[in-house]
Amino acid sequence: MAALPLLLSQSEGLHLPIRPQPQRPPPPRQPKPAVAGPAKLVTCDQTIERCFNRLKQYRAVATRFEKRAVNYRAMVVIASLLIWLDR
Repeated sequence: MAALPLLLSQSEGLHLPIRPQPQRPPPPRQPKPAVAGPAKLVTCDQTIERCFNRLKQYRAVATRFEKRAVNYRAMVVIASLLIWLDR
């Protein structure tokens, strides 16, 4: 244990003092881009997106259970009718 104070005193000149770093300002925030097009088109897009989300709740439509296009279209029509009648 006697060597420990000797080692500490010898290493004092080897390390540079730590200087505080200047604080940088945060990066400027980017403004959100405006939605292109009139508000009516945006509302229409949202309605279509909601419709597809509702259709995906039906398992046969979401997993494409029917392999033939005619049968799949029939399942989409049936699911759409059920959604429309449920309103």
